[in-house]
Order: sequence, then structure tokens, then C-alpha cells
Amino acid sequence: MNVVFIILLVLIAFFILVWFTNITIEVHLRHQHKDDFYQIKCKALFGLIRYTYEIPEATLNEDDGETKLKIKQTESINNNKKGSKQESISVENVTDLFHRVEEVIQDIVSFHEIVRRFLRKVHVRNLEWETEIGVRDAAITGVLSGVCWGIKGSIVGLLVEYMNVHPEPKLAVTPIFNKPASYTSFQCMVSVQNGHAILTGIAMLSHRRSIIRKKEKFKNEHKEVSS
Repeated sequence: MNVVFIILLVLIAFFILVWFTNITIEVHLRHQHKDDFYQIKCKALFGLIRYTYEIPEATLNEDDGETKLKIKQTESINNNKKGSKQESISVENVTDLFHRVEEVIQDIVSFHEIVRRFLRKVHVRNLEWETEIGVRDAAITGVLSGVCWGIKGSIVGLLVEYMNVHPEPKLAVTPIFNKPASYTSFQCMVSVQNGHAILTGIAMLSHRRSIIRKKEKFKNEHKEVSS
């Protein structure tokens, strides 16, 4: 009996430890001409669990003076259907359509609220984003620098709106005049409590199941009306 009680206490303590500790993700991205480096580190349980994912250096193929980027794609071919089918439109059909659209909008809004509540629990720390850009034309270089500032401001603005970003992000755009230049470095640390992630996952699964039940209910009602 004592052994069972001790095991139960250990399991409870482990669950509490997992619930209140954080998942930490470190992101480091760097691009310099053709030298690209992407690294993501994940840590949990005070560093006892570690995982590092590093994308190898990406190189582009240049043939006949052209730079080509090959992307694998999965293609799906639709079967050609012969014949046509005509359906009559009634007030009931239109009403059902409006109800379906309303339900879809409500599902999207509710799903967005779940994600939004979760993001408010996410902390972004030590965000640094440095960029150097330039071409031979000084005027175009100035325009590109302004575009970079606009893109960075928009992205960081979204992060600040939806997440907890601290301290203040360090952003820099350096124009390099009269010569080609392409360099950017991005790094930050993202952390969230395991308990918040678990609750969000449960809420998303529950919401997904409710959507599936609504779809099945609609199909059954549609079949009954058709019959």
C-alpha cells in the first residue's frame, strides 16, 4: 500500500512539474548571399529534454546564367466527369445555405479565439532582426530599405499585438550603396507554459469534434429531406 501511495505521489509531482514548466524554442535564421542557416532548438523540463533541428545549407542551381530553384510538388489529377446534373433552387435550399455559411463563420471565429487566447500566453524574448541590403543603383537601394522597414514593422506589430514581446525588439536595416548586398539575421526565444499548451490542444480537439458533429448532423438532415 505504501508503494502504491509513493508511486501515486511521484506521478502527481511529475504531472505538476510538467504542467507548470515551460517549453522554450530558440530560433536562429541567417541568410548571406547563398549561405543560408536555419536552426531551431527546443527545450523542456529545465533542459532535460532537448531537441535541435538544423536545416542544411541551401544552394541554388545556376544553369545558363539563370538561377533555378527546384521545388517538389505533389500533383493531383481530377477525374473528368461526363454528363450534367440539374437541381432546383428553392427557398429552403437558400435558407440552408445561409445557415451553413453562418455556422462556418462562427466556427472560424471561435477557432480564432482559441488561438488568440493561447498566443496571449506566449512570450517572445530577445527578438533581434538585422538586415543589410543593397544594389548598384542607390535610388533602388533606398526604396528596398524602406520596404524592408515596412515589412519588419508589420510583422513585429502583429507579434506585439498577439503575443507578449519583451524586451523591445531590436530591428536594423542598413542600406549598402553602389554594390550588391544581401544579408539578414533573425533570432528570438519563444516560451509557453506546458499547461497552457495542453489546455489549448484539448480546446482545439473539442472544437474540431463539434464541427464534425455539425457536419454529420447537416448531412443526415439533408438526406432525410431528400428522401
